[in-house]
Amino acid sequence: MIAVLVALALLIPLALATLLFLVPWAIARRLTRVLPRTYWDTYTYTPWEMGIEFQEVCFPSGDGLSLSGWLLPRPETDRVIILASGYRGRKSELLGACGYLCRQGFGVFALDLRGQGESQQERYLTMGYREVQDVLAAVDYVCFRIPGARVGVLGYSMGAAVAVMAAARDPRIRVVVADSGFAFQKDIVAHNFTRVTHLPAWPFVDLAEWWVERRAGFRPSWVCPADEIGKIAPRPVLIIHGVEDDLVPVEQARTLYRRAGDPKELWLLEGAKHAGAYFVDRKAYCQRIAGFFERWLA
Repeated sequence: MIAVLVALALLIPLALATLLFLVPWAIARRLTRVLPRTYWDTYTYTPWEMGIEFQEVCFPSGDGLSLSGWLLPRPETDRVIILASGYRGRKSELLGACGYLCRQGFGVFALDLRGQGESQQERYLTMGYREVQDVLAAVDYVCFRIPGARVGVLGYSMGAAVAVMAAARDPRIRVVVADSGFAFQKDIVAHNFTRVTHLPAWPFVDLAEWWVERRAGFRPSWVCPADEIGKIAPRPVLIIHGVEDDLVPVEQARTLYRRAGDPKELWLLEGAKHAGAYFVDRKAYCQRIAGFFERWLA
């Protein structure tokens, strides 16, 4: 009996130490890992399938990566909407909104953020920390191709967070539409860790931050669109979010709205899950975002 107790006294601390080492490391790896590309990644739809003229372009990020984009030109206008997808997303996912905005008379520029789609793969994903440079680079490219361009940005999920942070840093972005974006990255990491594992976020997420910093050079707590959104005013912001979003809780949208300056709008959709507002009512969604850009880019 004494031997069993001694063994337990030794094994339990060892098991806890292993758990506190492996789980945070696994979180950090899952968050920042760049998935290997396969030939399936090239099997995507393009604006060609929609009968829309487009140009495939490459342009540099601020830190030297090669980024990929589609330019859907409208030579008769200088109004251009830049679209950015979410975490591990790609520009082909944006075709619905791209096509509608183009048909409504806007120039459209859809980009793949670093490590996603056809853009150059960086060693790690950073969920917005470095990806914000890609939207700023897209603004540079659009303004180079179309001098004096009136630029709006539409982002989804991580792309929405990036759109907010980019607009806070670049006054050339005149209008922001943020669909399903987060206010605080660390909150989303903690929420989804608990949602998936049913374990408390503390201490695992705090320890994972340490691993993320050593692995990818940033901490989730450094990515806080809610701390930057107030800098966008007096430029307008439309925040869209599904009430049933289980990945990014709707309270994140309410936080962004509270912290944004005027003019601002909040559109919450019952029955919509993460980035699902478009699919609840495609026509109403497209009319709402196009109307917002039309009004504020006039």
